[in-house]
Amino acid sequence: MNKVKPALALGILLFLGISISGAKVQEDIFYHGFFYSKDGAVTFQIPKDISSKWMQVGPQSTGDYSMVKLFLGNPKSYEAQILIMVFPKQNQKVDTKNEVLSLAKDLQGGSPYLKSVSELVTLSLPGGKGHQLMLQGKSPGGVSEAAVIAFVANGGGTAAVMVRGNTEAMEKQALPVTKVLLQTLRLGPSVGTLPKAANPGVALDGVWVGPFKIKANGGDSQSWLVFDKNGYVTDSAPYDLLYLDMQALYSYYPNQVGTYHVSGGQLKIKWISGGKTETYTYKNNGNLMTLDKDEYKLVSGKGDGMTLEGEYEAYDYSSSDGSGDSFSVVTSSTYWFDKKGNFKSSSMVGMSFTDKGMGGETIGGVEASSGKKSQKGKYKISKNQIVFSYDNGTVHKMTFYPYINKQGKLDPAIVYMGGENYLLDD
Repeated sequence: MNKVKPALALGILLFLGISISGAKVQEDIFYHGFFYSKDGAVTFQIPKDISSKWMQVGPQSTGDYSMVKLFLGNPKSYEAQILIMVFPKQNQKVDTKNEVLSLAKDLQGGSPYLKSVSELVTLSLPGGKGHQLMLQGKSPGGVSEAAVIAFVANGGGTAAVMVRGNTEAMEKQALPVTKVLLQTLRLGPSVGTLPKAANPGVALDGVWVGPFKIKANGGDSQSWLVFDKNGYVTDSAPYDLLYLDMQALYSYYPNQVGTYHVSGGQLKIKWISGGKTETYTYKNNGNLMTLDKDEYKLVSGKGDGMTLEGEYEAYDYSSSDGSGDSFSVVTSSTYWFDKKGNFKSSSMVGMSFTDKGMGGETIGGVEASSGKKSQKGKYKISKNQIVFSYDNGTVHKMTFYPYINKQGKLDPAIVYMGGENYLLDD
């Protein structure tokens, strides 16, 4: 297991709080707590009710492995931390027992007061098998601490989960999180695999933006289609890189991926989950595709090195209105950019409720709104992704597509970020 050993030693240094220079963000996918490794060998899910309480950092890479860190608190002052380390796909069997013991030895080298308090526990999880060990001790400063080390493998997919914190935080927060996290691990053959697509006829590729359409709950939203040349498609908005990788998307949202076939002036989309088939008349002149009467434009602009300036805002509206009561929700997201790579962001949610009488007359109502405190930091646009590095240490990524006008030039008045249409406020 030559690729794992050096990485584990390095991981222990990070676990002990020693920083490693040169770590860089790797193009693994991490979306709303869902992790998909670059080679497709490992996935895991941090549930939303958990992720809201923990600060997430990463994924980061040192070359030999990728790592996601969770802090109960913040990286400089925390009650507990969790490290999830994912290694490149292995071509040989992994001895998870020895890996856990090796990790424990390295950890005790920096914190000799931590002692094993249990025998090695054998793990049999939905995603693979492994071993786990618990350690406890009192630090020189008199703080009661605990640590849990787990190593899991399956068919070439390998991952280590290391947890450490004060005893109270471990019992009440970290250990329940770790239990859930281990249950979501999928390694090797347990990672969902896309069914093989048939010949697409005419291979399509890229992100296409269509018209605004009325939603089932009122309001409207931009329509999208994302194709790959292997015959797969999704109509989900490309919020993140997850939505550009059909295998990763299928692992997370299997009902949002379909296969397509183009022939005889028709485009047929068959959704993998449920088997429903949709058929459209099809015309394509390269950058403009017409499906029935709807036009979809190929979003081909690249944003490498692009900077923005000014206030950009996106709105979303939904409502429920009939003969009875009505309810509507308006959300807005605003970003302020400058050419030096600085940004501020804020969001707002507004709601209104109208109470109607038997005859349809309005007899009462309520309006309310709430805003999210503005945050700031640095931004960078690379290819078709914008990376927001907030001052508090968190990093958020979204897909980014500049608008190309009919003359084939960039128009800064419109940008597509995270599948939303942001307009420059003059």
